Amino acid sequence: MALIVQKFGGTSVGTTERIQNVARRVAKWRAAGHDVVVVPSAMAGETNRLLALAREIQPQPDPREMDVVASTGEQVTIGLLAMALLERGVLAKSYTGWQVKVLSDSAFTRARIVSIDEERIRERGAELYDRCFYPVGTARQLAAILAHGSRKEALARVSAPALVIHGDADQLIPVQALFHCAQSLAALGIPAQWHISSGVGHGIDQEGLRQGGEFLANCFAAGK
Repeated sequence: MALIVQKFGGTSVGTTERIQNVARRVAKWRAAGHDVVVVPSAMAGETNRLLALAREIQPQPDPREMDVVASTGEQVTIGLLAMALLERGVLAKSYTGWQVKVLSDSAFTRARIVSIDEERIRERGAELYDRCFYPVGTARQLAAILAHGSRKEALARVSAPALVIHGDADQLIPVQALFHCAQSLAALGIPAQWHISSGVGHGIDQEGLRQGGEFLANCFAAGK
């Protein structure tokens, strides 16, 4: 698996249809297992439109404010592209330069990049896979939980032992729910064990996977 950085110019993202095409290309790289960072330009003609607006207000625009105005073009594109990827089921999030720590010099309207914090970029990308830090995912998960309703009737038909694993940093479902779940299983006559994963959000870590694998192996060995 590689980290791929893709740059798309204004013509490539000039319309919503072309942004959809870019999203399809990015989705293919993700499906192949690669991490992808996409750097799109403003939509074709948008920067010129913004510069013209600035000159209507101030014939000789202040360089700093000119940069503020011009940068909004790229912000529109990154937001639209992230939406297009999310619509395809690809985890994506837009970031501006300062959010991923791309630093430039202070020469407004002609600044040069001084440094790029690769570690920060990778950290931002990793957040997409931790559901407790992903608001869209959290909202969808919570909606699914509320829509599903009580599972007690379904659990009453289960007789196999259960292992309940919960992260103590879960922001979606408090870790206290683990004990409620274990008690509910016990009340239904279902043997239940539990494990709390330290520092883990609404997901599972390697230790949790190890615990689950060991639990299943023991159940199969006992013929349960």
